[in-house]
Amino acid sequence: MSRSLLAEVLADRTPEEIVAALPPHLRDYLPYCWEAWARPEQLLPDTARIMLLLAGRRFGKTRSAAEWVRSRVERGVARQLMIIAPTHNDLLTDMLNGPSGLITRSPPGAKPHFKTTDNTLNWPNGARAICLSAEEPERTRGKEVDTVWCDEIAAWRYGEEVWDLIPFCAGQQDMRILATTTPKPTPLVRRILATANHVVRGSTFDNSANLSAEVLAELKQKHDGTRLGRQELYAEILEDVPGALWSRGMLESARVKTCGVNLRRVVVAVDPSGGAGEDNDEQGIVAVGLGMDGHGYVLEDASCKLSPDGWGKAAVRAYVRHQADRILWERNFGGEMVEHVITTAAKELGVQVATREVKASRGKVVRAEPCAALYEQQRIHHVGSFPQLEDQLCLFTPSGEFQKSPDRADALVWAITDLMLGEHVTLGDSPVSMGTRRIDENPIDDEDEDDSQWRRR
Repeated sequence: MSRSLLAEVLADRTPEEIVAALPPHLRDYLPYCWEAWARPEQLLPDTARIMLLLAGRRFGKTRSAAEWVRSRVERGVARQLMIIAPTHNDLLTDMLNGPSGLITRSPPGAKPHFKTTDNTLNWPNGARAICLSAEEPERTRGKEVDTVWCDEIAAWRYGEEVWDLIPFCAGQQDMRILATTTPKPTPLVRRILATANHVVRGSTFDNSANLSAEVLAELKQKHDGTRLGRQELYAEILEDVPGALWSRGMLESARVKTCGVNLRRVVVAVDPSGGAGEDNDEQGIVAVGLGMDGHGYVLEDASCKLSPDGWGKAAVRAYVRHQADRILWERNFGGEMVEHVITTAAKELGVQVATREVKASRGKVVRAEPCAALYEQQRIHHVGSFPQLEDQLCLFTPSGEFQKSPDRADALVWAITDLMLGEHVTLGDSPVSMGTRRIDENPIDDEDEDDSQWRRR
């Protein structure tokens, strides 16, 4: 029995009637009959060359995309595929092995196997998917595929660069491209929305039949009527907030592909939170460098929501990755506990770090305004894209009212202030070329600085 005929048989019957009427071999297949359970808007066509699924959280975007890929593979339409996630971790935990992932939702006889040695997903019928992270645009080159699934494109660090390389991967067959994302007003999302042949839009509440009433009520109570709710739940693409210190256009003009200059100093700033629970804020961890040209370069947003041990190690690892000179930590929240967390993490990782405490004597907005002025002067550059950090910056208004703590933005402000606005900015430091200093070398040997102001760990 074909999948479409089975779906027709199952229509308008209760689950009990369906199960009772099926022979055992079809009963086993029932959970994998997507046409029987999908909402009409989740059944994506094969005719459109470029499709965009733009929907709110928990709409069912990942399941819809995974089933579209699976259908093309099982019908023999897709033989060479490409799957692109924002990060490698997103690829494994969401697109492949998550509750709605490709591996999870494939029936036993047709379940693909992920090969870690070459990052490919291989099906029993010979179909093969190259699995990539949008953090590495160059790995897209030289591929030849017929089917592409791009997930959470609004969170891609090098979004437009990766997207522009995809057409060069077309083989002899007509390529089909599916992009899925929660909407954000990034240039890439706007561009695909304007050029896609088929667009599906939906809200979180379209999937209410598969979500608990308590969860839906909580989401509605917390976020209904807010900008976050309009974007994350109802899938609206929102324009800039009037009066915000940063705008999307300002951040786009600040973007560069690579740093391109030697860095005089690098700091990692940490804005801690009260814990790792669901209701707690994230821990802001941002790395920024001061170039020999006097400009600031945002190198990484390593923010997270982890236990103290987890975020402490995340900060130290960022320090090592960027061969930083200092880890800055805010004393106002957590006091000496923050220093203890970083010190302990460094000791466990076998790394020697330098730390310095900073203390907020002024409000967030007052501290942020001089940093925003540097962006207006085009003296700050983002090396790549940092979607979550940039979202927070674009919500930073003079009123100082925040629905959630701007932890990432706070960390950025601390870093820029220390490098370009603080009393510790120096002009005589020797340049450090990124990538030349070994990790096992001591990166904190600054004998010309007053040790009463700096802590060595």
